[in-house]
Amino acid sequence: MNPDHQARTAIGSDSADTNRAPKISCTGAMADLVRGLNWADTPLGAIAAWPELLICSVNLLLCSQFPAAIFWGRQLIQIYNDAYASVIEEKHPRALGQPAAECWKESWQVAGPQIEAALLRGESVYRKKVLVPAIRQGALQDVYWTYSCSPIYTSSGSIEGVLAICHDVTGEVLATRERDSLIEQVQQMLAATRDAAVLDATKRTEAALRESEKLASVGRLAASIAHEINNPLEAVTNLIYLALQTTNAGQTRDYLELAQRELRRVSTITSQTLRFYRQSTQPRAVSCGELIESVLAMHQGRTANSHVHVEQRMRAGEALSCFDGEIRQVLNNLIANAVDSMHNTGGRLLIRSREATSWSTARRGLLLTISDTGSGISPDNLPRIFEPYFTTKGSGGTGLGLWVSKQIVERHEGTLRVRSSQRPGRSGTIFTLFLPFNGITQKAAA
Repeated sequence: MNPDHQARTAIGSDSADTNRAPKISCTGAMADLVRGLNWADTPLGAIAAWPELLICSVNLLLCSQFPAAIFWGRQLIQIYNDAYASVIEEKHPRALGQPAAECWKESWQVAGPQIEAALLRGESVYRKKVLVPAIRQGALQDVYWTYSCSPIYTSSGSIEGVLAICHDVTGEVLATRERDSLIEQVQQMLAATRDAAVLDATKRTEAALRESEKLASVGRLAASIAHEINNPLEAVTNLIYLALQTTNAGQTRDYLELAQRELRRVSTITSQTLRFYRQSTQPRAVSCGELIESVLAMHQGRTANSHVHVEQRMRAGEALSCFDGEIRQVLNNLIANAVDSMHNTGGRLLIRSREATSWSTARRGLLLTISDTGSGISPDNLPRIFEPYFTTKGSGGTGLGLWVSKQIVERHEGTLRVRSSQRPGRSGTIFTLFLPFNGITQKAAA
């Protein structure tokens, strides 16, 4: 045996017989403390009396570079290594030789049952990033640990102690939390930015769709207006021809007066058309009768050709504050759809108005119903008629008219509802439009 080995084996010997006495063979600060502690004052007794299993376990413990401790016997007397000493901070060095329950009394309710489970029942425990409070700098602090507890068996199978390997992961946990918090904030910022961009693009798309429907509606009206204007212009041409052919001055005057009346009709139609889609920047007060008459005037030819009889029951007298061009667009869509539903069969178009109070908002306003005796809308299609691009007219419709109409009504803080039936003899559709008298004024002011 070389001299160095002889010197190491002699350290920690409590007996003059160095070949048989238990040895703490490792080097380091904790090895020196273990060798220098008066173990006779502890339940473990002098090192010379320690069983070989404890000596082997302590040597293995002290040589480990990972924070670890041994809790030995029923009182779980604590022995630990250099790495563990740096983790337990101010508890070191008095923690060496202390019962675990005394050393860790502030957190024993968490860690104690798991250490005891390993000692008494041989249960191995592994926990990751668990909060186990500890006294640090004189105060109880939240400390997060990753640790394991394993039973230490004798050769006969009995359990004499517990090996605890642990690591303080508080810094990692807090850094992860901070990272996750920053990620969440960044994600929220990105989501808000993305949502703002998407919202701006929904808004732009909706504006384009509304404009598209507006132009399509103008196109549909153009055909009706051309027909309405063509009839009086043909009459004017004929009347002027007759006036030129007659030599009777009185008869010539009658022809010219008739021609002048037809021209006034043309003038009325054109002025109403120009006003129909002119969008004002401010709402104005307009009567229900004025709105309805201006729309019906542009559908006179279609209603006559479709054999649709128009009935009006107008009881609302109070003026409505609104963007009248937009409300005319809504009424035009509703009336045009009603006439289309009766195009091949004829029928009745009933328009009624009265003053009413909304049951949900208690606001006074105009209640307008537009009903027809057409074929009705199927139960499958009825829930979808206010969806964009949904149409029952095939290539003859854009699928935007009622969607835009509902948006206009909601902008005026009103409601647009529909009922329909396809029962033989009782088929037809009823649109109910409610507009607060001052809805758009209040919204604009807000």
